[in-house]
Amino acid sequence: MFLAALQALGLQRLYNVVLAQTIIFAIAAIYALWAANTWHKSLATLLISGAILALSPVTIAWPRWVMTETLAGAMALWVFAEIFRSLALRRLRILQLSLALATAILVRWDQIWLLVPAAACAIYMGHRNPLNVCRQIGIMSFAAGLLIFLMVLRAVILGLPLLPSVEEDLTNGARDFWWVAAKNQSFTNSFTWPIEDKKYENVASRFDYSSVAPGFDTTRLRAVLNQISTLPAGAALPQRLDAELEELARNPSSEAWSHLHLVAYRAKAIWTQSEFIYESGWRTSDKPIGVENFARAYRIGLLILATAFLFFLRGERLFILGSLFSYVALRTFFFASLGLLETRFLVPMFPSMELVLFAVAIPAISRVRTTQHRTDVAHVPADMESHPA
Repeated sequence: MFLAALQALGLQRLYNVVLAQTIIFAIAAIYALWAANTWHKSLATLLISGAILALSPVTIAWPRWVMTETLAGAMALWVFAEIFRSLALRRLRILQLSLALATAILVRWDQIWLLVPAAACAIYMGHRNPLNVCRQIGIMSFAAGLLIFLMVLRAVILGLPLLPSVEEDLTNGARDFWWVAAKNQSFTNSFTWPIEDKKYENVASRFDYSSVAPGFDTTRLRAVLNQISTLPAGAALPQRLDAELEELARNPSSEAWSHLHLVAYRAKAIWTQSEFIYESGWRTSDKPIGVENFARAYRIGLLILATAFLFFLRGERLFILGSLFSYVALRTFFFASLGLLETRFLVPMFPSMELVLFAVAIPAISRVRTTQHRTDVAHVPADMESHPA
């Protein structure tokens, strides 16, 4: 819809797509910064947060890609901007928040998890009136579900799958093995994509066997991949080999991880692995690996800081950071459970993490320093006060 709208305006070049999504993100960032400032009322926080959103190494390179990451990040910022405005005004901006949610979910369906912080805001602000809270959550849920319903209806009319499918071009056996055996995005890159694209050449030699979860027969897998490597490009995966992969998926050894253990490992990998597919959007730059290493350390630092401040904040600051954390955790484990292990899928969350984390952390740190200074002054001996030199 976004690309069609630009074409309808006569903006045919891909450069116009890059420019348009950059402008949309900038507008969303400015609005979110203003909304957060109406809540924390700190000029230093506003300036620092603005610089971080503008120069963030994990998002600044993505607008150059004609993909949904930048638009999804902008829409998530809009949702959290409405949460900040609601907290500042002491009333839930139900219509604005519902519109932001609906738009965010239209851009990427996995943004449905933004409903959690939005619902938490309704509960936090209206806990004394449960019926009104239920009404507000119902309105937001209806707004989120309406566009999904319209897209499903469109799919029915056009004869498309009713819901977005995950790697729909994979055969059943290959899909089953991927879902239960993949540990990180290296598996996706060296197994899932070549099989899906029917580019079988050197699959066995290029496959990263360390990306397979414990408990699967890698010797047998190697034999299957050797046979797949001999297939001509574009050919359908023979049923015999697909059955072999399905058998591997269904019969792990007793050493295999439980599903919960595998999902937890995947969630950790998504955050900590090197992004060697897109290099955090820097793939076409002069030194993509070096910048990616910095971006990797930065995103890990964001997660560590967000987790650490959960133990130090209180009151409204703790609430808004906790609502952000619920969104980040649920969306991460959603991807991990489906085997969607590219770090790229985290990108829409980073701007909101930066906005919220620094909006709550900087004033909190400033208040602690001010309190400590006052305490130190209060304990200055009387003779020191009379002789400041």
